[in-house]
Amino acid sequence: VLAKVLENLGHAYDVLEDLSTLKDTLTSGKYDVVFTDVKLVSNAISDLDENIAIISSCDTKDPQEVQVQKGETIPSTTSKEEISKLINKYRG
Repeated sequence: VLAKVLENLGHAYDVLEDLSTLKDTLTSGKYDVVFTDVKLVSNAISDLDENIAIISSCDTKDPQEVQVQKGETIPSTTSKEEISKLINKYRG
């Protein structure tokens, strides 16, 4: 669903299949905003690059256990308009 929202908003995106790909992506320097499932966020992921906003989605109301340097946790039901606002917020 998120991929379709990003496509409709005109943003380029890549879909990553596993945690090792996420780590490589975060250290590549190619991205400024990364959307991921909250289950994939760890201290190691958060500490990889302080300039990347990590936006994690969650199906529950439980707060994110790992605090990211830049970013936040959003509900998995976040609207297209709210996602657009988040991207603009973290891109400046």
